[in-house]
Amino acid sequence: MFEHSTKENFEGRLEIEDVAAETMEDVLQFVYTGTCGGLESSDAEVIVALHRVADRYFIRQLKAYCIALMPNGVTQENAAELWEEAQFFGLERLKQAVRGLCWT
Repeated sequence: MFEHSTKENFEGRLEIEDVAAETMEDVLQFVYTGTCGGLESSDAEVIVALHRVADRYFIRQLKAYCIALMPNGVTQENAAELWEEAQFFGLERLKQAVRGLCWT
């Protein structure tokens, strides 16, 4: 798995503690198949989690899908979280979707 003398190399496993197992399963499924169940979710929290992992590990296509889907999932309940996501990552289309919900 790894070439250096690391804990992960000795144990033969890599632990990513700040990502939910379901999210990582979706990411791995996407890497191997080009699709995953999380992309079919209407739950913005799932899409945001996938987006953050895709950004961290430079999975450009998954990140692009998430960016395209996030504006469709804006609700009054998640508008604040999605606004933070839009601000942090500079996602103008998502900002517009949140503004549209908040000022209608």
